[in-house]
Amino acid sequence: NSFRSTTDAIKRNARERNLTLRQVALEAASPRPAFSGTPEAVADGLQRWFDGAAADGFIISGGTPNAFGHFVDRVVPILQ
Repeated sequence: NSFRSTTDAIKRNARERNLTLRQVALEAASPRPAFSGTPEAVADGLQRWFDGAAADGFIISGGTPNAFGHFVDRVVPILQ
């Protein structure tokens, strides 16, 4: 199941990188962009995940005040 796969991946990553439990927790809790680059690259990444059933939706957040507007203006039209 997906929970087991996720926990196995977390454990494998921690062992390979010799991470402490604290480091694992911080890494898991730290937001990071899954997709970056040109609007086309972001749209391609989102589409690949969606088509591959890796996601059925996305939570979009931005690190700067204009990030959401840029996403709406530049990426959404490509996805449409």
